[in-house]
Amino acid sequence: MEMRYDMHLAQENAKRLIPKIAKEWKDKFGSYQGELIEEYRCEDAEFIITAMGAIGAEARVSVDELRGKGYKVGLARVRVFRPFPKEEIRRIARGKVLLVIDRNISVGSGGGVFTEVKSALYGFCDSPVYGFVAGLGGRDITHEDMEDMTKRVIDKKAKQFEWWDLKEVGGS
Repeated sequence: MEMRYDMHLAQENAKRLIPKIAKEWKDKFGSYQGELIEEYRCEDAEFIITAMGAIGAEARVSVDELRGKGYKVGLARVRVFRPFPKEEIRRIARGKVLLVIDRNISVGSGGGVFTEVKSALYGFCDSPVYGFVAGLGGRDITHEDMEDMTKRVIDKKAKQFEWWDLKEVGGS
C-alpha cells in the first residue's frame, strides 16, 4: 500500500515539476511545451473539443473552420495524461459543453480521456460531456469528421457516447 501511495505522491509532484522543467527547456532551446493543457480559442467558446496528440493538432483546423461559420468552439488539447490535469479541465469546463474525441477505448467504459474528464468534473461542475471514439485501427480522423462530431453536439443530436465511422458492427 505504501508503494502505491508513494506513486500517487510522485504523480502529484510531477504536476508541479512539468512546467518548471519546461521553463528550463525554453530558456535553453527557445520553445515552451509546459502546459498540461494547451488551450486554443477557449476564452469565449461555448463548446470545447477535448483531445490528445495528433487529434488535438488536427482539431485546431476544425476550430478555425467552425469559428468561420459562426460557432463558438475552442480546443483543450490534453498534453499530459498522467497526472491528469483535473483542475485545468474543471476551470475550462465551467459553463461550457465538452466534446471529447478519443483514439482509444477502455472496453465497457469509454475512451480514456472521456472517462478521465467525466471523473474530473464529477461533483464539481454540471457541464455536459460527450464522448466520441474514432480512428481505431489506424483510420484517419479528419478535421471534417471533427466538425461533424461538433455539429452533432451543437445540434443536440449526439448521444453521450458514440463510436465514429464504424464500417460494420458485430455482436454476440
